[in-house]
Parts: sequence; C-alpha cells; structure tokens
Amino acid sequence: MLRAYFDESGIHGGSKTTVVCGFIGSRSQWRLVARKWQKAMQGRVFHYKEMGKETELLEKLATIIDEADLGTILSGFLGDWDRTIKAGTPDWPKRFPSCYQMLLEMCIHRMEQYSNVFWRGEPIVLTFSRQDQYAPFAEKLWRAHKATGVWAHIVGFGYGDPELPELQAADMLVHEAFQCARQVYERGQSATPRLWEEKWPLVRKLVASRKLMLADMMNEERLVQTLRKEDKNRRYLKRPDIKKKS
Repeated sequence: MLRAYFDESGIHGGSKTTVVCGFIGSRSQWRLVARKWQKAMQGRVFHYKEMGKETELLEKLATIIDEADLGTILSGFLGDWDRTIKAGTPDWPKRFPSCYQMLLEMCIHRMEQYSNVFWRGEPIVLTFSRQDQYAPFAEKLWRAHKATGVWAHIVGFGYGDPELPELQAADMLVHEAFQCARQVYERGQSATPRLWEEKWPLVRKLVASRKLMLADMMNEERLVQTLRKEDKNRRYLKRPDIKKKS
C-alpha cells in the first residue's frame, strides 16, 4: 500500500500561479521520514512562513525528504484561469470548473503512473490536510471517479492532522514550488538553477539528486493546445457525475 500526502497553494481567486503537489511512498519510507522529522523539529510544528529564516533547520528537513527517496508529484498552472478555460468549447468550463480540479486530476494520473511503473500497481491512499478548504470537493471527485472505474489505484481518501510530519513535508514542497513558479511567471526571473539554489533548499536538493519528479506545469497556451487535442477523443471532457448531498 502506497501513501500520498498532498497540499496546494495559490487557489485563491485571481491568483496567477496555482500549484498542487506532494509526495508518495511506502509505509516504511514514511515512517522513517516521520521519525527523523519529529527529531529535527523538537516538538515544534513546521510552518514555512514562520521558519523561513531558519536556514539550518530548512536544510536538515530538505535532506530528510531527499534521502527518503519518495516519489515527487507536482502540477501547476501559470496564467489567467478564467480566460484560458473559456477560450475553447462550452464543455471546457463544465469539465474543469476550477483550476484546482484540473491540477488534482493531473496529480492523481501521475500517482497511478508512479504506482504502475515502480510498485507493480500498488493501491494508493491519498491524504490531504483536514484544514484544506478544497479537500471535501476532492473527496467527492474521487468517489465519483471511483464509481465509474476511473482512478482504480486510489483506494482510499482521507484527511490528516496538519501537524502530521507527512503533511508538513507536503507543505514545505508546495511552498517552495509555488514561490519558484511565481518568481518566474509573475516576476520575470529566469528559470535557472540560481533561482532555487539561493533560497529554496528542498527544490534544490530534489533537482540536484536527479531523481524522478513527475511534474506538469501548464501555461495558458499549453493548456489550450492540450484541451483542443483531447477534444478529439473526449477523454478530458468525460466528466464524472458529482452529486450534492441532499
């Protein structure tokens, strides 16, 4: 059984950068991460905004994650979501009513791919923070897809305490990935190693390790091209029936 812990950033209205990402691994891998993480934190709970200047601690936490050999999965969108999703057929905004939904589906597709390639199709339990405002919707989406036979590998969906080391690790990743993406797209900084080498230790270590990272970053042009291509086979436009509770 594989376990995936995910978080997101930039989901507020008007954001030009949105990222959903996390890590996936076996129970033994996560146990090792949790043990080392708790030792490093010494009873504290990780919050990047509060600990961003604690360079030594950030380096130590980044090393813990990097050495665990977890799978890294990331999806992101850079641009004006409303303008982009309305640039095609009327089906597009119906199929993807939010940027978050599109990115979540991309991540789950990558999770299943990771399981098939490296773990012989091991089932996956996906966990979000219980404070995640989009988590209830993500669960509805999962149940709808499960009922139609899609996302067969995702056998469980749950909410975890944000103080869990596993979710703190996901929080660290999404914060750094979001900041890197925003610096490039919104602030015009070049996407060179210098971007993450100067300030973002986790991204730096993951990139330097050359380990597999399943990442999908979409700008407006690429998303429009992808959806137009998929219009032909209707794959992306097959929407599950998500019924509201009465």
